Amino acid sequence: DLTNPDRSRLTENEIEILTSLAIIKLEEKDFIFASNMFEDALDNLDSLPHILDPKVKLRILYGLSQTLAAMNNYEDSLKYSNLGINYCINNEILYLFGEFYFQSGESYIKIGEIDIGTEYINRAKSIFLLQNDEKFAKLVGIELDKLLEKC
Repeated sequence: DLTNPDRSRLTENEIEILTSLAIIKLEEKDFIFASNMFEDALDNLDSLPHILDPKVKLRILYGLSQTLAAMNNYEDSLKYSNLGINYCINNEILYLFGEFYFQSGESYIKIGEIDIGTEYINRAKSIFLLQNDEKFAKLVGIELDKLLEKC
């Protein structure tokens, strides 16, 4: 706020700071405020002529997807997690790729699309295994079992 009090035409670094603040608000369970901050960050990022670090957009999309899911707004959460998946694919980036698949899978299951959700979560597990992250792959399997128990 000191360098840009009206939060207009933010630089990429300022957008990263706004995203970090939104993540803190998400962790504090201030979902509405976090959602608004993530949306502001995304709008500002999309208005930039060029993005130097594509991970910035991925962090925003993932945080917004998580926030919306925490608010039980699974359809909108899916919109942003699937945008993240496509962004990863189109830009050949693995950063948050498995996390986006897990987020989408969880949202699909929550809206009753069990088969699609299970497929997405299994893809997330495969991605984590390919990245040699066996701990996360195991956790994803446990979370899938918990989600399916609630159906």
